[in-house]
Amino acid sequence: MSARVGDIVGDIVSGPAVNGAEPARFTGEPRGTVPWHEQDRLREQVRELAPVLIGVGAVLAVGAAVALWRRRRR
Repeated sequence: MSARVGDIVGDIVSGPAVNGAEPARFTGEPRGTVPWHEQDRLREQVRELAPVLIGVGAVLAVGAAVALWRRRRR
């Protein structure tokens, strides 16, 4: 019943389908979202990766400073 109500409201708001094209149907959960029970696991993985990324950034910054310092001395 609720699917029919949604179709009726959609037809009223946007008009009936043109040339057989219809909007996608909502299946219950938006695409690209992570279920709540997996979000904690993903947050832990990000927390474990953060120090590595900070270290890589520090190495790049020091390397760039050394390269600029050597260039300036010439």
